[in-house]
Amino acid sequence: MHEIFRIQKDPERAKALIKAAKQRFIELDNIRNLVSGSRIIEFYYDIIKELILALMYKDGYKTLSHVAMIEYLRVNSSYFGDGDIALIDSLRRKRNDISYYGKTISSSFLFQKEDQIRQLICNFLETL
Repeated sequence: MHEIFRIQKDPERAKALIKAAKQRFIELDNIRNLVSGSRIIEFYYDIIKELILALMYKDGYKTLSHVAMIEYLRVNSSYFGDGDIALIDSLRRKRNDISYYGKTISSSFLFQKEDQIRQLICNFLETL
């Protein structure tokens, strides 16, 4: 079972993670024409991961599991629906395929989902 640990709330760490996510979002826009679609997917997942972790630190929680992190978001945020959570989990799985199995993700996934991913990130930034 994936565990979520209760910790002392850490708003400064949350702010640092939000800043890092914003910086990564800007960097992605600057390099997107230079990197593959698979690398863009990794960037998007890392941005979302940093934002979820920021939320957890603000709330006083921590996990070492990406699955538990996404479940935390599903249970503890009313801003994200089942479709958003499914998209985040899909990005997690695709990022794992890229990072751990050397797979290349077809550009059609990114073409179909990129606007939705970007909107999800912008909405997340607004809620934090």
